[in-house]
Amino acid sequence: MAREEHESRKLLKIGGIEMTETHTFDSTAFKSRTLSLVRNFVGIYSILKGKQTVTFNLSEDPFDMKFNVFKGHLFTAVDINDKQGNQRKYSIASIDHTERLLYMVDMNKTQSELMEEMKNEFKDEFFLYLLEEYITTDVFSVPAEEMEDVSSGNAHLIGHIEQLHIIATTINKPDASLVSAMYELNALMNKETPTMEDFENFKNTVEAL
Repeated sequence: MAREEHESRKLLKIGGIEMTETHTFDSTAFKSRTLSLVRNFVGIYSILKGKQTVTFNLSEDPFDMKFNVFKGHLFTAVDINDKQGNQRKYSIASIDHTERLLYMVDMNKTQSELMEEMKNEFKDEFFLYLLEEYITTDVFSVPAEEMEDVSSGNAHLIGHIEQLHIIATTINKPDASLVSAMYELNALMNKETPTMEDFENFKNTVEAL
């Protein structure tokens, strides 16, 4: 039995996993953290059947991502040490749909290719446009006839951020600049009232990648 599965079962036997606890699972049993992530997600869900929320992370994760299993879905975010405990998380899989994660493994790209792909995702002009629109748009002042477009743009933005997190699970030794960019993006999206200055600072980080 793989070490991560053994640890998961052991934790359940000693009284269950509390929602506020975070557990670290070994990520070295497979050739990538992505496969370890899928194995842990499916294993936790098969034991708990969605009855509890489980928070865990993977060892040797350079991006310091936390994962949540909640009602058959897998959410993640880079840990920004949010003191309020309500950090925004992004859906990267469900128990019926792990294909976005497995696709990244099946592509069999080199680490250099994966890092270049991640940099390109950060520099994508449409992504940066949507992010700027998200920061500068006051949803309470948007006319009703434009709300559908705003909602569609926000959905595309979140989807792009989800993809960045998925790619991050495949990279073992990223450039420090990529780690910083992921942290800054999570911090920016978690701010209650982000400003254009925040956006410009993030854009500068991205342009330096």
